[in-house]
Amino acid sequence: QRLCTMQTVKSLFLPLALCSEGISVDQSFIDGNAWRNIPRISMYNFVKTLMKVSNLIHRVGTMERYLKLGSREKSLPLCCAVVLEAVNDAITSITSTLPSGMCQDMPELSGLYSAAFKTSVGGRLWDEALEACISNSEEDDKNDNLKHLIVEMVRVGDIGKLVDMSLTVVDGSGDLFQFATKIVEAAALEQKDDVDGCLDYWGCLYTLHASRGNWRQAAEAMDLCGKVTVSNALSKPKPLTSGASKKIMDQASLSAHVCAHAVSLVEKTSRQYIGERRDTILTKEDIDRRAVRASALRALSMDECSPDSISSILKSPSLDTIDILARMGYYEHAIAIAAGVSSKRMSNPSGVDVFFDSLRHVLCTYLVPAAMACSATGDEDNQLESRSKIIQIRASSSICEQEIDCTSGPSTTSSFTSNSQSWASSDQSAHSLQATMAMNLLHQYTTAYSKRCGGLGLSVASAILDLSGNTVLPIWLKDLCMFGSPANESSLFAQRNCDSGVANPSGLVRLLMSHHKYGDACDVVTAILSSQASSSSPSSRLPEKGSIDYVPYDLIDSLWQIIEVITSNSASKSDETQKKIQKILQSRTCMERSLAKHFEGLKISEDGLRSARALSNNA
Repeated sequence: QRLCTMQTVKSLFLPLALCSEGISVDQSFIDGNAWRNIPRISMYNFVKTLMKVSNLIHRVGTMERYLKLGSREKSLPLCCAVVLEAVNDAITSITSTLPSGMCQDMPELSGLYSAAFKTSVGGRLWDEALEACISNSEEDDKNDNLKHLIVEMVRVGDIGKLVDMSLTVVDGSGDLFQFATKIVEAAALEQKDDVDGCLDYWGCLYTLHASRGNWRQAAEAMDLCGKVTVSNALSKPKPLTSGASKKIMDQASLSAHVCAHAVSLVEKTSRQYIGERRDTILTKEDIDRRAVRASALRALSMDECSPDSISSILKSPSLDTIDILARMGYYEHAIAIAAGVSSKRMSNPSGVDVFFDSLRHVLCTYLVPAAMACSATGDEDNQLESRSKIIQIRASSSICEQEIDCTSGPSTTSSFTSNSQSWASSDQSAHSLQATMAMNLLHQYTTAYSKRCGGLGLSVASAILDLSGNTVLPIWLKDLCMFGSPANESSLFAQRNCDSGVANPSGLVRLLMSHHKYGDACDVVTAILSSQASSSSPSSRLPEKGSIDYVPYDLIDSLWQIIEVITSNSASKSDETQKKIQKILQSRTCMERSLAKHFEGLKISEDGLRSARALSNNA
């Protein structure tokens, strides 16, 4: 009965049986002497061989049924190996005993190869599964099995084996790599709703391209992964759960950074871009900016005070993102996004430096109030204003120190160690500790970016004085505005570029005067004039060698007149006010002495100018 149900037996003997019953069939089948000339013993042996093949196929079917019912996960590979051995016995029996031309057209042989493939995949015997897939003569079955094999290997996470198998040649038309990349990409696009499964497929596609050194294709894969993830999140009609939101932000950030890393590995810098298959071309700079933004958005989404909807986070404009990051204490992320936006725009027709404007906003609006232990605005969310930002400040400080080390060397960060030391201060309250660390971070940022952003030091000083009129400016900030950092050869009050800062003593004097700190303004004038006296002798300063001094006599005269007006009406003032006026007068007296020495130096310079030039020419 089993023999009669074989498709091959039906194809061979059914027409002959129908003809013997008087049923009209195709006469070409029975014409000639082909069947009549076959010896009886040969026909017997042929049928006997078919019976053996039928029994082997029946054994395979029986073992497959028991394999599905009784095998466990641990014993599954061993059981599958036993069944696979039975399948191979049946295949060997057919190919060794029957003519090759007949074997190619036998549907039973194709079915045995499919059985061998399913059994091998079930036992994760990948080499045997690939061999069974390639040996199958049915093209449709071969393509379906090949797709199933690759998808199953990705599902179980055996990517390394898939990379090794990708060198296998399939029908002489190419290796498995070509088929695998197409199949994995199609599977990733089909399962875009499954965040975890989608990431497995994109990661596998990246690994396949990376194994061949195709870094641009690898970057394309991760770029598409990030775009599919974000577009899928934005298309959701209902709000996502916290777990799903976290997975999406993690995947978007990971995709952006892996894409940036892959592009950086492309050997030729002229080829470091992606997007040839799409309308938009992304350069390496664009990809790096996107990676920075992805990290910032991920950090924002993980914060307990962040917006509930990740759609609002992903859709937020860059300036709004910078503001909310700075408000929540992620200063380094906010500054990094500002740098990316500035480099993308390159220049602004209105003349506004986007980075300077954003940096000043971050420092003056949020970091200065944190350093001064007061709120930025009165109507801000109390939860954001009162919560601790120590962790964010410490992380930003560490990143800033690393960047300074990379650009200027480790010696420049010796004065920025108090953030790490502050953790050992057990007697400090959390609020005081946060203010100390914020002030140290403000010192780092102001010093690090003052050369790139001229006037940053004065903007920070103005923000500090605006918050509290009784506040004394930090020494480091006054030195930065007066001399730059580090201090260089003095040109007195002239605004000048130093190695890592822009000094503007005149601007500092005007700022102090506008906040009615006339004694401090006198101290600045005294410090600037005294710095020249200690730096070099007046007779050796030649204009042709850059020794050009500038003193704002009109500004100093205005400062003098204001103090004169204040002191003229001091008789009716209170004792406390009179003490303040006396302190201002003492500062003005010191300024008078410095001015007197300055004028003496001018006389010396004029008298010895000719001799100094003569000495210089002779040298």
